[in-house]
Amino acid sequence: MKATTPANTPYHSPKDWIDLFKEAPCGYILTAPNGSILKVNDTLCNWLKFLPEEMENTMRFQELLSIGGKLFYETRHIALLKLHDQANEINYDLICKDGSSISVLLNSSQHKDAKGNIVAYQYILLPFSDRKKYEVELLNAKKASEEAVRAKSIFLSTITHEIRTPIHAILNAGNILLQEYSSQEQRELLEVINFSSNNLLELVNSVLDLSKMEVGKVKIDEAPFNIRSVFERLLQVYRPLALGKDVNFELIISETVPEIMIGDGGKIRQIFTNLIGNAIKFTQQGTIRLQLSLKATVEDRFIIHFELKDEGIGMSESELAKIFDPFTQANDTIHKNFGGSGLGLSIVQKLLNLLDSQLTVSSRLGEGSTFSFDLGLQRTLEEVKEEKTEEILEHKEDLSHIKILVVDDIFSNILVIKHYFKIWNIPFEHVTNGEEALKRVQEKDFDLVFMDLNMPEMDGYQTTECIRALPEAKYMQLPIIALSAYDANEIKFKVKRSGMNGLVQKPFRANQFYQTIIEYVRTADKRAVHADPTMEVTGERTNHTEFSTKILCEIFENDCEAIQNYFEIVLIELTQVIEDFIKIETSFSLPAYRAAVHKNISLLTIFQLDVLRSKMTIATQLLSDDRKQEFLHTSKEIRVALGQLADWIREQSNSNQSICE
Repeated sequence: MKATTPANTPYHSPKDWIDLFKEAPCGYILTAPNGSILKVNDTLCNWLKFLPEEMENTMRFQELLSIGGKLFYETRHIALLKLHDQANEINYDLICKDGSSISVLLNSSQHKDAKGNIVAYQYILLPFSDRKKYEVELLNAKKASEEAVRAKSIFLSTITHEIRTPIHAILNAGNILLQEYSSQEQRELLEVINFSSNNLLELVNSVLDLSKMEVGKVKIDEAPFNIRSVFERLLQVYRPLALGKDVNFELIISETVPEIMIGDGGKIRQIFTNLIGNAIKFTQQGTIRLQLSLKATVEDRFIIHFELKDEGIGMSESELAKIFDPFTQANDTIHKNFGGSGLGLSIVQKLLNLLDSQLTVSSRLGEGSTFSFDLGLQRTLEEVKEEKTEEILEHKEDLSHIKILVVDDIFSNILVIKHYFKIWNIPFEHVTNGEEALKRVQEKDFDLVFMDLNMPEMDGYQTTECIRALPEAKYMQLPIIALSAYDANEIKFKVKRSGMNGLVQKPFRANQFYQTIIEYVRTADKRAVHADPTMEVTGERTNHTEFSTKILCEIFENDCEAIQNYFEIVLIELTQVIEDFIKIETSFSLPAYRAAVHKNISLLTIFQLDVLRSKMTIATQLLSDDRKQEFLHTSKEIRVALGQLADWIREQSNSNQSICE
């Protein structure tokens, strides 16, 4: 705010202007250029507990400020005023008459006469303590909201897992019965069971997906994929459903669209699973056309245009406005006639936002709808290995000599496994908890262990770590495969870190199950924890190339930043472990040594240090037998090796070269 006053006349504000501020809800001060207070309103006097006559023409504004406030006022505030004619949103603590203080937010401006000389400063003050209080309340409310979202996400994750378990059992049982019963009536009933179970599973997964997106847990997983293969499989799945309604489903992929590109093929498949499912649901007759075309090439990225057009019921403008709201459908009639949760398009839009794109929808009531978006995908020369889709229900080899242990507390899962193993002539044993599994693997040598992750008391992760910690080297080599209904991307790091070799997801697919068994019982060199050369443990410096980083790179998917963060944590842990070993070499405490060794299991597994693990087993036995001198010698070798690992990690942390190259 600027004002001018005739030269050589004192500055006087109009009376009505002063009266306007006298009882305003904000504080008001008018000062001379030297800070002497000329006018102050009643509001500020009440805040500061002064009478107006105690301040006007008696005090300087600077006297109301703390030491730090004075310094800022004289060095910065006045300079800002002179430079810009105003300085706003400045926080000061003002000293009251009784010595207390109040926090204010100050807006200031200067007044000049006709010659441009500064004749007064005007300050408008707002109570900042209330604003601080509101900000704290807003921050607390935001935190509470975020906590509520996180709690909801955790709850949904837990409850959906509990719901998935019986659904998977129903699906597995239905698939088995479909293989055994040929009666048309029986097959129709079983197909109803399977169809309904899949719909329920899709709804559960949709709710969980939406919850993950709310807390930012959904990540982009980019890899080379065959885009034509993805959409041809979608056509293969959905065309029979469309034809069953007298609807023609067409797929048109332009020849200019590259076959192999880098992107998140899984997310693209999920997007079109929702879009195509909706199109078939809302189209009673006519054509559904899915088209892919190359829109542009920008540097090393292809911009692909995706368009799905149906001739269904369409939507009005008012209905279009709310189609992306979760749990919402265009109108009540749609829910009554077509069913559904109202989550599909909300999930699609959120997935596209993650992929830096946006869904565009055009529709006319009674004529159909068109859904389209553009997506940038990176070019690549890599080839993509096609997945096998056939189910292997008849065993091809004699597996009767194999000894398998299944650890699972869900009886329905055991029934499914029992059925498959009966077909393949595989004998197996079954226990229902981690403690029984730990006991059984020590009583009998198994070729393979299938380990459920979600068990009471001792879960699959803890059980695996305990097995890996057993003294004999064979327990480090025993293949242990996780069984889980959780999303593989959520748990794969934890699965590998605990020492497991792989993962079979529920509901079980016969093909995956069979191939997993063949892989781990017939081919020893494919065992994940015993695949690569490991370092020699000696008193001399080990060649750094002998540290294996294969599992490390797999866990972090060659993410250099994530690996560097992991290295920082490992260096801290290694320092502590080495200190623990030094203390134990004095105390000779067997429980403390076993605890220290247990802490290293994940580290030894990730770097595949089986020889070092064996040394620790030997040292444990030496300490148990009270052979102290031999123990000290072995423990020193282990400390030297751990020190070499720490040195190597430091070198990698300081190097610009990726260890995963």
